[in-house]
Amino acid sequence: MSWTESDRKMITPDGNVRLYIGSDKVFKFDPGDSADISFPNGYNKGNRVYKGYVPCISCATVKSLIVKVEENE
Repeated sequence: MSWTESDRKMITPDGNVRLYIGSDKVFKFDPGDSADISFPNGYNKGNRVYKGYVPCISCATVKSLIVKVEENE
């Protein structure tokens, strides 16, 4: 995956997802969850993180969808 600067700004240092770039509102992002980080400037202000599933994907509405996986040690 190729991360853009905007994509990187959507993820907090502890691995959670911001509502939009610069937002104080953060969604907890756990293993098994997916997150739609399309529209990082706040155009889509709905929930960013989907708990335990991936939503229906449409290239018209979802441009950056990430899934968090558990890291094996």
